[in-house]
Amino acid sequence: MKKQFREPELLNILLMRWTNAFRQLTKSSLLGWVIHYLVGVFFMFVFYLIWEFMEIEATLLSGGIMGFAAGILGVIGWQFTFWIHPNPPKLDFKHYYVHLILAHVVFGISGEITYNYLNLWKISFLMTGIV
Repeated sequence: MKKQFREPELLNILLMRWTNAFRQLTKSSLLGWVIHYLVGVFFMFVFYLIWEFMEIEATLLSGGIMGFAAGILGVIGWQFTFWIHPNPPKLDFKHYYVHLILAHVVFGISGEITYNYLNLWKISFLMTGIV
């Protein structure tokens, strides 16, 4: 079993094996990266809505918890994808899923840091009257 932990490459492999329409892809094709980043933007937008409109403060802890939750959703999504796929790659799923969850905890914490940095930037512009 191979340890393939790069989600964009894994997406490309799954697409290549799914249908002839994607046979021209390589594992490093742009499509996997675009899909991966769009999912990340979606999750970050959800985090933004939670921090902005719910009574949950943007802290390292809340970022880590939301990242963990996103990782669990990612595991569920990947399990479903591998289950319905006609020819899924052979992976070390235990290590892959642990890696996925930890990577999403880091993603959530990074999102929290960015959110707070941008809020400080926005506040400093509002205080100077530039915006």
